[in-house]
Amino acid sequence: PRECINAEYMGLAQRYLDRNEQLAAMLQADMTAYRLTGQPELAIPFDSATDSLVDYVTRVVGEYVPELPVGRTTVCCSDQRSFFQRGFPALQFFENTGPIQDPQYHNYQR
Repeated sequence: PRECINAEYMGLAQRYLDRNEQLAAMLQADMTAYRLTGQPELAIPFDSATDSLVDYVTRVVGEYVPELPVGRTTVCCSDQRSFFQRGFPALQFFENTGPIQDPQYHNYQR
């Protein structure tokens, strides 16, 4: 079965593990739309990303959006982390490798 999940599911990885279910990959795309002028970037955490998925995303970005740099970051701990810690292939990517720049980050007010 194929699943696409849109929510924060920290316990979902354990459910897959408990049921001995197969999972091709957990891709977490978070905060991918905000950018300052002239600073597009795609960031991938160092400590919770499967190397083969890092290579794959880097190749896909290079093929389809070659002007978008892919970088690594020390930021961690989004929805992919619990999957990665339990041995599932996992990767998160978001909008920059430096400090969070989006003034609306986790802010429900506009």
